[in-house]
Amino acid sequence: MKVAEEQKKSSVRLLDVLDIHWYPSEKDYESRMNWHRVLFDTTYNYSGANGIKMVNGGWDNNNQKEYIFKRINDWLDKYFGKDHGITLGITETSLIDEDDPMVTALTYASFIGTMQDNGVEIFTPWTWGDGMYETVHLFSRYGHPNRVQSTSSNDSLMSAYSSISNKGDSLTIIFVNRAEKDAQDVDLDLANFASDGTVKTLTLQNLQGETFISHTSNALKENVVDANPQGGTTSAAGYSINSFKMTLPAKSITAILLTTDIPKVVDAIKPKTTIRTAPKYGATSRFDTKGRNVTHTRTSPGYYILR
Repeated sequence: MKVAEEQKKSSVRLLDVLDIHWYPSEKDYESRMNWHRVLFDTTYNYSGANGIKMVNGGWDNNNQKEYIFKRINDWLDKYFGKDHGITLGITETSLIDEDDPMVTALTYASFIGTMQDNGVEIFTPWTWGDGMYETVHLFSRYGHPNRVQSTSSNDSLMSAYSSISNKGDSLTIIFVNRAEKDAQDVDLDLANFASDGTVKTLTLQNLQGETFISHTSNALKENVVDANPQGGTTSAAGYSINSFKMTLPAKSITAILLTTDIPKVVDAIKPKTTIRTAPKYGATSRFDTKGRNVTHTRTSPGYYILR
């Protein structure tokens, strides 16, 4: 509130990015698989909720819904006004499960997808562990610049994070199956993208230790998941396939790569995402994002997600 008051007085922009530091401490599998929901889900009761218990002025031990991003954005709208242009960042967190790289990969994938879906400006975990290079390689190498909204009928168990190329000719959907023991059957229905039936799948599962060496030497398995077309439609533009069925392994991350021969150029889907390697320790990088310069000094391993 004070920053907003001073900004109005001085007419000088004082806040570009509101940065969050959060270190969840739960060790059990179910809690780890739900950490990302603390950031946005207004229905999720988080057992580790702490400071939020005082949000209404007095201690309320029953208050366990944090939805951090929404609360902060509501506060920014209230004090700075609509269209304030202030974005969010997380530059300190730790998501590592030292005993299971696949748990780390699933958690990291959930966070990357959540950052994309919520327009987060910058995301740099403080710690880095086995499974994270595999995950960021999958998102950065096979994802596209433009986020596409995806919905899941059981998002706490299975999420989809989608992106499309600027030309509109390629679509990538990254599924995160958090089910610990059971494979999940998925019906994928496409809207506003006429698939030509060309499909490729890339899957991470059963990670053991550090497996990522390079783009050509890593743990990604091609087409171990079959994406089966479920019929299509015929229009003046031609024949297209809009539905696929597949079975995703337990504790897995699978990218579905689709193409179309009747693309629509993308020029209005936001936010646009760039995932790039962080600078060397102690080094400072300046990025131009949304017409503003963002400067950040690397103090931890990781990758930037820039909007």
